[in-house]
Amino acid sequence: MARVHFRGHVNRLLRGLLLASPPDGEARVISAEADVGDVRSRAVSPRLGAIALAMVRRAVEPGTAVTVRTAGGDVPATVVALPFPA
Repeated sequence: MARVHFRGHVNRLLRGLLLASPPDGEARVISAEADVGDVRSRAVSPRLGAIALAMVRRAVEPGTAVTVRTAGGDVPATVVALPFPA
């Protein structure tokens, strides 16, 4: 809480991810070859397909194309604001 008080904001935000396919295992979020966050939860939505919740750096805005990197390979994704789009 002290960091938020003195800096005025948090460094990471909870964002949604729309993925090309569901990631497996531990997953990192990569943007412009930089590690910008990690996947906290994943699911397959009947309406949206593969989705995930991720904690990402504040600079990663909704609409940004990112890569979700897992031990099984890379998965393309798009960052979205929460709640997920209807």
